[in-house]
Amino acid sequence: MALFTLENVAFSYPEASRPALQALSLSIERGSFNVLCGASGSGKTTLLRLLKPSLTPRGKCTGTLLFDGKPLSGLSLKEEARRIGFVQQSPDRQIVTDKVWHELAFGLECIGASAETCRLRSAELAGYFGLSPLLHRDTHTLSGGQKQLLNLASVMAMEPDVLILDEPTAQLDPVAAAGFLSVLSRLHRDFGTTILISEHHLEGVVPEADALFVLTESALVGKSPADTAQALFKRRDPMFRALPAVMQAGTLSNANPCPVSVAQGRAWLAGRPFSAPAFPAYKKPEQKPLLVCKDAAFTYSPEAPDVLSGCSFCVYPGERFALLGANGSGKSTLLSLLSGLHTPYRGKIAIDGQRPGARRLAVRTACLPQDPQLLFSKETVAEELRHAAKRAGLSKEAAGRQIRAVCTDCTLPDELLSRHPYDLSGGEQQRAALAMLLLSSPSLLLLDEPTKGLDVPCKETLCALLAGLSRKGMTIVFASHDMEFCAAAADRCALLFDGRFALCCDTRSFFLQNRFYTTQTVHLAQGRGGCIRTPELLQALAPEGGGTP
Repeated sequence: MALFTLENVAFSYPEASRPALQALSLSIERGSFNVLCGASGSGKTTLLRLLKPSLTPRGKCTGTLLFDGKPLSGLSLKEEARRIGFVQQSPDRQIVTDKVWHELAFGLECIGASAETCRLRSAELAGYFGLSPLLHRDTHTLSGGQKQLLNLASVMAMEPDVLILDEPTAQLDPVAAAGFLSVLSRLHRDFGTTILISEHHLEGVVPEADALFVLTESALVGKSPADTAQALFKRRDPMFRALPAVMQAGTLSNANPCPVSVAQGRAWLAGRPFSAPAFPAYKKPEQKPLLVCKDAAFTYSPEAPDVLSGCSFCVYPGERFALLGANGSGKSTLLSLLSGLHTPYRGKIAIDGQRPGARRLAVRTACLPQDPQLLFSKETVAEELRHAAKRAGLSKEAAGRQIRAVCTDCTLPDELLSRHPYDLSGGEQQRAALAMLLLSSPSLLLLDEPTKGLDVPCKETLCALLAGLSRKGMTIVFASHDMEFCAAAADRCALLFDGRFALCCDTRSFFLQNRFYTTQTVHLAQGRGGCIRTPELLQALAPEGGGTP
Protein backbone atom coordinates (compact mmCIF):
# COMPACT_ATOMS: atom_id res chain seq x y z
CA MET A 1 0.00 0.00 0.00
CA ALA A 2 1.26 3.48 -0.87
CA LEU A 3 2.21 5.73 2.02
CA PHE A 4 2.52 8.84 -0.18
CA THR A 5 0.50 9.32 -3.37
CA LEU A 6 0.99 12.37 -5.58
CA GLU A 7 -1.11 12.96 -8.69
CA ASN A 8 -0.51 15.82 -11.15
CA VAL A 9 1.18 17.93 -8.51
CA ALA A 10 2.47 21.35 -9.61
CA PHE A 11 4.10 24.06 -7.53
CA SER A 12 5.11 27.63 -8.33
CA TYR A 13 7.02 30.10 -6.17
CA PRO A 14 5.64 33.65 -5.98
CA GLU A 15 6.53 35.73 -9.06
CA ALA A 16 8.51 32.83 -10.57
CA SER A 17 8.65 32.75 -14.37
CA ARG A 18 8.00 29.00 -14.50
CA PRO A 19 6.76 26.29 -12.11
CA ALA A 20 9.26 24.56 -9.83
CA LEU A 21 7.27 21.33 -10.29
CA GLN A 22 4.69 20.46 -12.90
CA ALA A 23 2.34 17.51 -13.55
CA LEU A 24 4.28 15.29 -11.16
CA SER A 25 2.87 11.92 -10.12
CA LEU A 26 4.60 9.68 -7.60
CA SER A 27 3.87 6.76 -5.31
CA ILE A 28 6.00 5.83 -2.28
CA GLU A 29 5.23 2.34 -1.03
CA ARG A 30 5.10 1.64 2.69
CA GLY A 31 8.34 0.07 3.94
CA SER A 32 10.30 0.87 0.77
CA PHE A 33 13.72 2.52 0.38
CA ASN A 34 13.52 5.28 -2.24
CA VAL A 35 16.28 7.45 -3.70
CA LEU A 36 15.62 10.78 -5.41
CA CYS A 37 18.16 12.57 -7.59
CA GLY A 38 18.06 15.24 -10.26
CA ALA A 39 19.76 18.29 -11.71
CA SER A 40 20.46 21.33 -9.55
CA GLY A 41 17.29 23.42 -9.44
CA SER A 42 15.09 20.58 -10.71
CA GLY A 43 12.84 20.83 -7.64
CA LYS A 44 14.07 18.02 -5.39
CA THR A 45 14.04 20.06 -2.18
CA THR A 46 10.70 21.61 -3.15
CA LEU A 47 9.21 18.15 -3.64
CA LEU A 48 10.52 16.84 -0.32
CA ARG A 49 9.24 19.88 1.58
CA LEU A 50 5.79 19.48 0.05
CA LEU A 51 5.66 16.11 1.81
CA LYS A 52 6.20 17.77 5.22
CA PRO A 53 3.40 20.38 5.55
CA SER A 54 5.14 22.45 8.23
CA LEU A 55 8.13 22.88 5.88
CA THR A 56 6.14 23.56 2.69
CA PRO A 57 7.49 26.71 1.00
CA ARG A 58 5.30 29.69 0.20
CA GLY A 59 3.72 29.43 -3.22
CA LYS A 60 0.88 27.89 -5.19
CA CYS A 61 0.40 24.11 -5.10
CA THR A 62 -2.13 22.18 -7.17
CA GLY A 63 -2.87 18.48 -7.58
CA THR A 64 -3.49 15.66 -5.11
CA LEU A 65 -1.19 14.85 -2.17
CA LEU A 66 -2.26 11.88 -0.07
CA PHE A 67 -0.62 10.44 3.03
CA ASP A 68 -1.75 6.95 4.03
CA GLY A 69 -4.77 7.35 1.74
CA LYS A 70 -5.92 10.68 3.24
CA PRO A 71 -5.24 14.32 2.25
CA LEU A 72 -1.82 15.33 3.54
CA SER A 73 -3.14 18.76 4.48
CA GLY A 74 -5.51 17.12 6.99
CA LEU A 75 -2.70 16.02 9.32
CA SER A 76 -2.53 17.83 12.64
CA LEU A 77 0.82 19.36 13.63
CA LYS A 78 1.29 16.72 16.32
CA GLU A 79 0.50 13.84 13.96
CA GLU A 80 2.77 15.28 11.28
CA ALA A 81 5.65 15.71 13.75
CA ARG A 82 5.26 12.15 14.94
CA ARG A 83 4.65 10.34 11.64
CA ILE A 84 6.79 12.28 9.12
CA GLY A 85 10.47 12.67 10.02
CA PHE A 86 12.71 15.07 8.12
CA VAL A 87 16.52 15.38 8.15
CA GLN A 88 17.95 18.48 6.46
CA GLN A 89 21.13 18.98 4.45
CA SER A 90 22.93 21.19 6.97
CA PRO A 91 23.46 19.46 10.36
CA ASP A 92 23.76 22.76 12.24
CA ARG A 93 20.44 24.14 11.02
CA GLN A 94 18.39 21.35 12.60
CA ILE A 95 19.96 21.12 16.07
CA VAL A 96 18.10 23.37 18.54
CA THR A 97 19.45 22.53 22.03
CA ASP A 98 22.78 22.76 23.83
CA LYS A 99 23.40 19.16 24.95
CA VAL A 100 23.18 15.85 23.09
CA TRP A 101 20.76 14.30 25.59
CA HIS A 102 18.56 17.41 25.43
CA GLU A 103 18.39 17.09 21.64
CA LEU A 104 17.38 13.42 21.82
CA ALA A 105 14.43 14.25 24.07
CA PHE A 106 13.40 17.56 22.47
CA GLY A 107 11.00 16.18 19.86
CA LEU A 108 9.31 13.85 22.33
CA GLU A 109 8.83 16.70 24.78
CA CYS A 110 7.25 18.80 22.02
CA ILE A 111 4.57 16.18 21.35
CA GLY A 112 3.81 15.77 25.07
CA ALA A 113 5.60 12.54 25.93
CA SER A 114 6.09 11.85 29.64
CA ALA A 115 9.47 12.28 31.35
CA GLU A 116 9.69 8.49 31.77
CA THR A 117 9.06 7.91 28.06
CA CYS A 118 11.64 10.55 27.10
CA ARG A 119 14.28 8.98 29.33
CA LEU A 120 13.59 5.42 28.15
CA ARG A 121 13.53 6.36 24.46
CA SER A 122 16.71 8.44 24.84
CA ALA A 123 18.48 5.49 26.47
CA GLU A 124 17.51 3.19 23.60
CA LEU A 125 18.49 5.72 20.93
CA ALA A 126 21.84 6.48 22.53
CA GLY A 127 22.71 2.80 22.50
CA TYR A 128 21.42 2.08 18.99
CA PHE A 129 23.12 5.08 17.37
CA GLY A 130 26.35 4.85 19.38
CA LEU A 131 25.76 8.23 21.04
CA SER A 132 26.18 7.10 24.66
CA PRO A 133 29.77 8.49 24.99
CA LEU A 134 28.51 11.86 23.69
CA LEU A 135 25.40 12.31 25.86
CA HIS A 136 26.74 15.18 27.96
CA ARG A 137 28.72 16.86 25.16
CA ASP A 138 27.76 20.33 23.94
CA THR A 139 26.15 19.91 20.51
CA HIS A 140 28.35 22.62 18.95
CA THR A 141 31.48 20.55 19.73
CA LEU A 142 30.39 17.56 17.65
CA SER A 143 31.82 16.76 14.23
CA GLY A 144 29.64 17.08 11.14
CA GLY A 145 29.03 13.33 11.04
CA GLN A 146 28.12 13.21 14.74
CA LYS A 147 25.71 16.13 14.34
CA GLN A 148 23.93 14.50 11.42
CA LEU A 149 23.72 11.20 13.31
CA LEU A 150 22.20 13.09 16.26
CA ASN A 151 19.64 14.69 13.93
CA LEU A 152 18.69 11.26 12.63
CA ALA A 153 18.39 9.81 16.14
CA SER A 154 16.29 12.77 17.33
CA VAL A 155 13.85 12.29 14.46
CA MET A 156 13.68 8.53 15.00
CA ALA A 157 12.80 9.13 18.68
CA MET A 158 9.22 9.73 17.54
CA GLU A 159 9.13 6.46 15.55
CA PRO A 160 7.95 8.08 12.29
CA ASP A 161 6.22 6.11 9.55
CA VAL A 162 8.43 7.74 6.95
CA LEU A 163 11.88 9.32 7.05
CA ILE A 164 12.61 12.06 4.49
CA LEU A 165 16.23 13.14 4.06
CA ASP A 166 17.39 16.07 1.90
CA GLU A 167 21.01 15.41 0.85
CA PRO A 168 22.02 14.47 4.42
CA THR A 169 25.62 13.60 3.48
CA ALA A 170 26.35 16.73 1.41
CA GLN A 171 28.64 18.19 4.09
CA LEU A 172 30.19 14.91 5.31
CA ASP A 173 33.53 13.37 4.39
CA PRO A 174 33.43 9.97 2.62
CA VAL A 175 33.99 7.94 5.80
CA ALA A 176 31.38 9.85 7.83
CA ALA A 177 28.93 9.68 4.89
CA ALA A 178 29.37 5.91 4.61
CA GLY A 179 28.81 5.55 8.36
CA PHE A 180 25.64 7.64 8.23
CA LEU A 181 24.23 5.70 5.27
CA SER A 182 25.00 2.35 6.92
CA VAL A 183 22.94 3.41 9.95
CA LEU A 184 20.14 4.47 7.61
CA SER A 185 20.21 1.07 5.91
CA ARG A 186 20.11 -0.66 9.30
CA LEU A 187 17.05 1.37 10.30
CA HIS A 188 15.30 0.25 7.14
CA ARG A 189 16.20 -3.40 7.69
CA ASP A 190 15.49 -3.47 11.45
CA PHE A 191 12.26 -1.47 11.58
CA GLY A 192 10.88 -1.36 8.05
CA THR A 193 10.86 2.45 8.12
CA THR A 194 9.85 3.97 4.79
CA ILE A 195 12.74 6.07 3.50
CA LEU A 196 12.87 8.78 0.84
CA ILE A 197 16.35 10.26 0.45
CA SER A 198 17.61 12.90 -1.96
CA GLU A 199 21.26 12.42 -2.93
CA HIS A 200 23.81 13.55 -5.51
CA HIS A 201 26.33 10.85 -4.53
CA LEU A 202 24.52 7.63 -5.34
CA GLU A 203 27.19 4.98 -4.69
CA GLY A 204 26.20 4.52 -1.05
CA VAL A 205 22.40 4.47 -1.44
CA VAL A 206 21.55 2.81 -4.76
CA PRO A 207 22.54 -0.73 -3.59
CA GLU A 208 19.89 -0.40 -0.84
CA ALA A 209 17.20 1.17 -3.02
CA ASP A 210 13.92 -0.41 -4.04
CA ALA A 211 13.23 2.53 -6.36
CA LEU A 212 15.40 5.24 -7.93
CA PHE A 213 13.56 8.41 -8.96
CA VAL A 214 15.21 10.95 -11.24
CA LEU A 215 13.59 14.37 -11.44
CA THR A 216 14.13 16.10 -14.77
CA GLU A 217 12.59 19.20 -16.34
CA SER A 218 10.23 17.15 -18.46
CA ALA A 219 9.42 14.09 -16.36
CA LEU A 220 9.96 11.98 -13.28
CA VAL A 221 11.69 8.71 -14.11
CA GLY A 222 11.16 6.20 -11.34
CA LYS A 223 11.58 2.42 -11.32
CA SER A 224 14.01 -0.11 -9.91
CA PRO A 225 17.60 1.21 -10.08
CA ALA A 226 18.47 -1.01 -13.06
CA ASP A 227 15.31 -0.05 -14.97
CA THR A 228 15.85 3.63 -14.23
CA ALA A 229 19.41 3.36 -15.54
CA GLN A 230 18.12 1.84 -18.79
CA ALA A 231 15.47 4.54 -19.13
CA LEU A 232 18.01 7.34 -18.63
CA PHE A 233 20.39 5.76 -21.14
CA LYS A 234 17.67 5.41 -23.79
CA ARG A 235 16.62 9.04 -23.24
CA ARG A 236 20.28 10.14 -23.50
CA ASP A 237 19.61 12.00 -20.26
CA PRO A 238 22.67 13.78 -18.75
CA MET A 239 21.65 12.35 -15.35
CA PHE A 240 22.82 8.95 -16.58
CA ARG A 241 26.35 10.16 -15.82
CA ALA A 242 25.31 10.72 -12.19
CA LEU A 243 24.81 6.99 -11.70
CA PRO A 244 27.50 4.96 -9.92
CA ALA A 245 30.34 3.82 -12.18
CA VAL A 246 29.34 0.17 -11.82
CA MET A 247 25.79 0.90 -13.05
CA GLN A 248 26.99 2.95 -16.02
CA ALA A 249 29.35 0.18 -17.06
CA GLY A 250 26.72 -2.53 -16.58
CA THR A 251 24.03 -0.63 -18.50
CA LEU A 252 26.31 0.24 -21.41
CA SER A 253 27.46 -3.39 -21.62
CA ASN A 254 23.91 -4.80 -21.37
CA ALA A 255 24.73 -6.71 -18.20
CA ASN A 256 21.82 -8.84 -16.96
CA PRO A 257 21.26 -8.31 -14.12
CA CYS A 258 22.89 -4.87 -13.97
CA PRO A 259 25.36 -4.70 -11.05
CA VAL A 260 24.59 -1.99 -8.49
CA SER A 261 27.28 -2.58 -5.86
CA VAL A 262 31.08 -2.90 -5.88
CA ALA A 263 30.85 -6.57 -4.91
CA GLN A 264 28.49 -7.33 -7.81
CA GLY A 265 30.60 -5.19 -10.13
CA ARG A 266 33.83 -7.02 -9.30
CA ALA A 267 32.21 -10.38 -9.94
CA TRP A 268 30.83 -9.15 -13.25
CA LEU A 269 34.12 -7.54 -14.32
CA ALA A 270 36.21 -10.63 -13.48
CA GLY A 271 35.30 -12.34 -16.73
CA ARG A 272 35.47 -9.33 -19.04
CA PRO A 273 38.41 -8.07 -21.14
CA PHE A 274 39.96 -4.96 -19.68
CA SER A 275 42.19 -2.67 -21.72
CA ALA A 276 43.08 0.52 -19.85
CA PRO A 277 44.54 3.40 -21.88
CA ALA A 278 48.06 4.64 -21.18
CA PHE A 279 48.17 7.59 -18.79
CA PRO A 280 50.87 10.26 -19.06
CA ALA A 281 53.30 10.47 -16.15
CA TYR A 282 52.98 13.45 -13.81
CA LYS A 283 55.52 16.20 -14.44
CA LYS A 284 56.50 18.43 -11.55
CA PRO A 285 56.17 22.14 -12.46
CA GLU A 286 59.46 23.88 -13.09
CA GLN A 287 58.34 27.36 -11.96
CA LYS A 288 58.90 28.87 -8.58
CA PRO A 289 55.96 28.12 -6.20
CA LEU A 290 53.32 30.84 -5.95
CA LEU A 291 52.15 29.73 -2.50
CA VAL A 292 54.41 28.35 0.23
CA CYS A 293 53.27 27.06 3.61
CA LYS A 294 56.00 26.02 6.03
CA ASP A 295 55.41 24.45 9.47
CA ALA A 296 52.12 26.37 9.94
CA ALA A 297 50.26 25.87 13.24
CA PHE A 298 46.92 27.33 14.25
CA THR A 299 44.35 27.02 17.05
CA TYR A 300 41.11 28.90 17.69
CA SER A 301 41.73 28.99 21.43
CA PRO A 302 44.84 28.61 23.64
CA GLU A 303 42.96 26.00 25.67
CA ALA A 304 41.97 23.96 22.59
CA PRO A 305 44.21 21.54 20.69
CA ASP A 306 45.83 22.73 17.46
CA VAL A 307 43.70 22.45 14.34
CA LEU A 308 46.87 22.63 12.23
CA SER A 309 50.32 21.72 13.50
CA GLY A 310 53.44 21.65 11.34
CA CYS A 311 51.57 21.88 8.02
CA SER A 312 53.95 22.34 5.08
CA PHE A 313 53.35 22.36 1.30
CA CYS A 314 53.65 24.51 -1.80
CA VAL A 315 51.41 25.26 -4.80
CA TYR A 316 52.70 26.28 -8.23
CA PRO A 317 51.29 28.94 -10.61
CA GLY A 318 48.40 27.61 -12.66
CA GLU A 319 48.10 24.47 -10.53
CA ARG A 320 44.83 22.96 -9.27
CA PHE A 321 45.47 21.68 -5.74
CA ALA A 322 42.83 19.68 -3.84
CA LEU A 323 42.55 19.40 -0.05
CA LEU A 324 40.85 16.25 1.28
CA GLY A 325 40.28 14.95 4.78
CA ALA A 326 37.71 14.17 7.44
CA ASN A 327 35.23 16.69 8.82
CA GLY A 328 37.15 18.79 11.35
CA SER A 329 40.58 17.91 9.91
CA GLY A 330 41.31 21.59 9.19
CA LYS A 331 40.60 22.04 5.47
CA SER A 332 38.42 25.15 5.90
CA THR A 333 40.83 26.49 8.52
CA LEU A 334 43.74 26.11 6.11
CA LEU A 335 41.82 27.98 3.40
CA SER A 336 41.14 30.78 5.92
CA LEU A 337 44.89 31.05 6.56
CA LEU A 338 45.61 31.19 2.83
CA SER A 339 43.02 33.96 2.39
CA GLY A 340 44.49 36.02 5.22
CA LEU A 341 41.37 35.76 7.39
CA HIS A 342 43.46 34.09 10.13
CA THR A 343 47.18 34.03 10.86
CA PRO A 344 49.20 31.00 12.04
CA TYR A 345 50.70 31.40 15.50
CA ARG A 346 53.75 29.48 14.31
CA GLY A 347 55.29 28.91 10.90
CA LYS A 348 54.95 30.91 7.72
CA ILE A 349 52.57 31.27 4.79
CA ALA A 350 53.61 33.35 1.79
CA ILE A 351 51.88 34.16 -1.50
CA ASP A 352 54.39 35.36 -4.07
CA GLY A 353 56.70 36.13 -1.15
CA GLN A 354 54.15 38.17 0.84
CA ARG A 355 51.88 37.40 3.78
CA PRO A 356 48.26 36.56 2.82
CA GLY A 357 45.99 39.55 3.31
CA ALA A 358 48.87 42.05 3.17
CA ARG A 359 47.72 45.50 2.06
CA ARG A 360 49.94 45.59 -1.01
CA LEU A 361 49.72 41.92 -1.93
CA ALA A 362 50.33 41.78 -5.69
CA VAL A 363 48.38 38.53 -6.13
CA ARG A 364 44.62 39.11 -6.09
CA THR A 365 42.92 36.40 -4.03
CA ALA A 366 39.25 35.37 -3.98
CA CYS A 367 37.65 32.84 -1.64
CA LEU A 368 34.34 30.96 -2.01
CA PRO A 369 33.21 29.91 1.49
CA GLN A 370 31.38 26.69 2.24
CA ASP A 371 28.18 28.69 2.76
CA PRO A 372 27.81 30.92 -0.33
CA GLN A 373 25.02 32.91 1.36
CA LEU A 374 27.76 34.72 3.30
CA LEU A 375 28.61 36.59 0.07
CA PHE A 376 25.07 37.78 -0.70
CA SER A 377 23.75 41.21 0.33
CA LYS A 378 21.54 42.37 -2.56
CA GLU A 379 17.94 41.75 -3.61
CA THR A 380 18.65 39.95 -6.90
CA VAL A 381 21.43 37.93 -8.47
CA ALA A 382 21.84 40.60 -11.14
CA GLU A 383 22.42 43.25 -8.46
CA GLU A 384 24.99 40.99 -6.78
CA LEU A 385 26.88 40.63 -10.05
CA ARG A 386 26.78 44.36 -10.84
CA HIS A 387 28.01 45.14 -7.31
CA ALA A 388 30.84 42.61 -7.64
CA ALA A 389 31.83 44.14 -11.00
CA LYS A 390 31.85 47.63 -9.48
CA ARG A 391 34.07 46.47 -6.60
CA ALA A 392 36.43 44.96 -9.17
CA GLY A 393 36.78 48.38 -10.78
CA LEU A 394 35.13 47.48 -14.09
CA SER A 395 33.55 50.17 -16.22
CA LYS A 396 29.83 49.90 -16.98
CA GLU A 397 30.50 48.61 -20.51
CA ALA A 398 33.19 46.16 -19.41
CA ALA A 399 31.00 45.01 -16.51
CA GLY A 400 28.20 44.05 -18.91
CA ARG A 401 30.57 41.97 -21.06
CA GLN A 402 32.19 40.29 -18.06
CA ILE A 403 28.89 39.51 -16.37
CA ARG A 404 27.60 37.83 -19.52
CA ALA A 405 30.83 35.86 -19.79
CA VAL A 406 30.86 34.59 -16.18
CA CYS A 407 27.15 33.73 -16.37
CA THR A 408 27.90 31.56 -19.39
CA ASP A 409 30.95 29.99 -17.74
CA CYS A 410 29.05 29.26 -14.50
CA THR A 411 25.83 28.14 -16.30
CA LEU A 412 23.67 30.87 -14.77
CA PRO A 413 20.63 31.30 -17.06
CA ASP A 414 18.96 34.71 -17.46
CA GLU A 415 15.87 33.57 -15.57
CA LEU A 416 17.89 33.26 -12.35
CA LEU A 417 19.27 36.81 -12.51
CA SER A 418 15.98 38.37 -11.34
CA ARG A 419 15.66 35.98 -8.39
CA HIS A 420 16.69 36.75 -4.82
CA PRO A 421 19.92 34.82 -4.08
CA TYR A 422 18.29 33.09 -1.11
CA ASP A 423 15.53 31.76 -3.38
CA LEU A 424 18.02 29.79 -5.48
CA SER A 425 18.77 26.12 -4.90
CA GLY A 426 22.00 25.24 -3.12
CA GLY A 427 23.74 24.43 -6.40
CA GLU A 428 22.51 27.64 -8.04
CA GLN A 429 23.81 29.67 -5.08
CA GLN A 430 27.23 28.04 -5.50
CA ARG A 431 27.35 29.00 -9.17
CA ALA A 432 26.14 32.56 -8.53
CA ALA A 433 28.75 33.10 -5.81
CA LEU A 434 31.52 31.74 -8.03
CA ALA A 435 30.46 34.06 -10.85
CA MET A 436 30.71 37.02 -8.45
CA LEU A 437 34.26 36.05 -7.49
CA LEU A 438 35.44 35.53 -11.06
CA LEU A 439 34.49 39.11 -11.94
CA SER A 440 37.54 40.25 -9.95
CA SER A 441 39.86 38.12 -12.16
CA PRO A 442 41.78 36.67 -9.20
CA SER A 443 45.20 35.09 -9.61
CA LEU A 444 44.58 32.77 -6.65
CA LEU A 445 41.13 31.20 -6.26
CA LEU A 446 40.24 29.42 -3.01
CA LEU A 447 37.14 27.19 -3.01
CA ASP A 448 35.57 25.46 0.00
CA GLU A 449 33.34 22.54 -1.11
CA PRO A 450 32.62 24.05 -4.57
CA THR A 451 30.50 21.08 -5.76
CA LYS A 452 28.09 21.09 -2.81
CA GLY A 453 24.59 20.89 -4.29
CA LEU A 454 25.80 20.56 -7.90
CA ASP A 455 24.54 17.88 -10.27
CA VAL A 456 26.92 15.97 -12.54
CA PRO A 457 26.53 18.19 -15.65
CA CYS A 458 27.24 21.27 -13.50
CA LYS A 459 30.26 19.54 -11.96
CA GLU A 460 31.54 18.74 -15.43
CA THR A 461 31.06 22.38 -16.43
CA LEU A 462 32.88 23.54 -13.27
CA CYS A 463 35.70 21.08 -13.92
CA ALA A 464 36.12 22.40 -17.47
CA LEU A 465 35.95 25.98 -16.18
CA LEU A 466 38.69 25.38 -13.60
CA ALA A 467 40.84 23.68 -16.25
CA GLY A 468 40.44 26.69 -18.54
CA LEU A 469 41.27 29.14 -15.75
CA SER A 470 44.31 27.04 -14.87
CA ARG A 471 45.56 27.15 -18.46
CA LYS A 472 45.30 30.94 -18.31
CA GLY A 473 47.56 30.95 -15.26
CA MET A 474 45.07 31.08 -12.37
CA THR A 475 46.12 29.05 -9.32
CA ILE A 476 43.28 27.15 -7.66
CA VAL A 477 43.19 25.56 -4.23
CA PHE A 478 39.97 23.80 -3.24
CA ALA A 479 38.71 21.63 -0.38
CA SER A 480 36.24 18.90 -1.26
CA HIS A 481 34.62 15.66 -0.10
CA ASP A 482 33.71 14.79 -3.71
CA MET A 483 36.20 12.10 -4.74
CA GLU A 484 35.12 11.85 -8.38
CA PHE A 485 35.38 15.64 -8.82
CA CYS A 486 38.84 15.78 -7.22
CA ALA A 487 40.00 12.95 -9.48
CA ALA A 488 38.88 14.94 -12.53
CA ALA A 489 39.70 18.50 -11.49
CA ALA A 490 42.98 18.39 -9.52
CA ASP A 491 46.60 18.19 -10.60
CA ARG A 492 47.68 17.23 -7.08
CA CYS A 493 45.80 16.13 -3.96
CA ALA A 494 46.66 16.26 -0.26
CA LEU A 495 45.08 14.41 2.68
CA LEU A 496 44.91 16.38 5.94
CA PHE A 497 45.21 14.34 9.13
CA ASP A 498 46.17 15.33 12.67
CA GLY A 499 47.08 18.88 11.68
CA ARG A 500 49.33 18.09 8.73
CA PHE A 501 49.41 16.22 5.42
CA ALA A 502 49.44 12.43 5.59
CA LEU A 503 49.82 12.25 1.79
CA CYS A 504 50.52 14.87 -0.87
CA CYS A 505 51.17 13.79 -4.46
CA ASP A 506 49.83 13.83 -8.00
CA THR A 507 46.15 12.96 -8.34
CA ARG A 508 46.45 9.52 -9.95
CA SER A 509 49.01 8.31 -7.41
CA PHE A 510 46.88 9.73 -4.60
CA PHE A 511 43.71 7.82 -5.50
CA LEU A 512 45.50 4.57 -6.34
CA GLN A 513 47.19 4.58 -2.91
CA ASN A 514 44.05 5.26 -0.85
CA ARG A 515 41.37 2.81 0.17
CA PHE A 516 38.69 5.07 1.67
CA TYR A 517 39.51 8.47 0.15
CA THR A 518 39.24 7.23 -3.40
CA THR A 519 36.70 6.61 -6.17
CA GLN A 520 34.41 3.67 -6.86
CA THR A 521 36.32 3.11 -10.11
CA VAL A 522 39.50 2.31 -8.15
CA HIS A 523 37.61 -0.31 -6.12
CA LEU A 524 36.05 -1.80 -9.24
CA ALA A 525 39.22 -1.88 -11.36
CA GLN A 526 41.27 -3.12 -8.37
CA GLY A 527 44.25 -1.12 -9.58
CA ARG A 528 44.27 -2.59 -13.09
CA GLY A 529 45.71 -0.11 -15.56
CA GLY A 530 45.62 2.86 -13.20
CA CYS A 531 41.97 3.83 -13.86
CA ILE A 532 40.60 6.27 -11.26
CA ARG A 533 37.58 7.85 -13.04
CA THR A 534 34.35 6.51 -14.53
CA PRO A 535 35.11 7.57 -18.16
CA GLU A 536 38.45 5.73 -17.91
CA LEU A 537 36.70 2.57 -16.69
CA LEU A 538 34.16 2.72 -19.54
CA GLN A 539 36.95 3.16 -22.08
CA ALA A 540 38.87 0.22 -20.61
CA LEU A 541 35.77 -1.99 -20.95
CA ALA A 542 34.99 -0.92 -24.51
CA PRO A 543 35.62 -3.42 -27.31
CA GLU A 544 39.33 -3.30 -28.16
CA GLY A 545 39.66 -0.27 -25.86
CA GLY A 546 37.94 2.14 -28.23
CA GLY A 547 34.95 4.33 -27.43
CA THR A 548 32.21 3.46 -24.98
CA PRO A 549 30.53 0.05 -24.92
